[in-house]
Amino acid sequence: MPIATPDEMRRRLSGSQLDEDEEYEDLSPMTTLSIDIKDTRGKRYNASFVYKVPSIGEQIEIGRLKSAYLPQGAVADRNAQLLVEQICYLEVTIQKNDLPAWWKPFELYDAAPVTALYAEAIKYERRFLGVDSEVRVAPQKDQVGSEVDEGSDDSTANAVGSAVPRATKRRETLI
Repeated sequence: MPIATPDEMRRRLSGSQLDEDEEYEDLSPMTTLSIDIKDTRGKRYNASFVYKVPSIGEQIEIGRLKSAYLPQGAVADRNAQLLVEQICYLEVTIQKNDLPAWWKPFELYDAAPVTALYAEAIKYERRFLGVDSEVRVAPQKDQVGSEVDEGSDDSTANAVGSAVPRATKRRETLI
């Protein structure tokens, strides 16, 4: 019996098998992400960014950047950890060409644009990697620095990157 060519094998597959194969998109590692959001003071942030899914080397670079900002051996404030995670991830994955003039994450006074862009990036990364077809994104009111309940009972929130976990309440220590 002769070996079937790929075209012959494809014709032999049933329609349902073909549909299942075509369900997985062949996404490019680069895409354009857009955000249009208002911060807590009402300032509007509207821009498009060229995003690249991080390779293994870029994931290592993200980790190196995070270690430069987070204290080694000490416990960092949960909000600071979230912001460092998001900003370092975006620093590596957002391409530097044609950035809007306001995109200076460490100089912003509200985390809304950072959190919104990070959520879009993680959503695309998860689709690209085939981790899941639908990603839960935290509602806009649950951004870093907002007053919400502590913690999350979602055990899959950190499967790839950090899928925009809920912010914790800010605690101040009086000395």
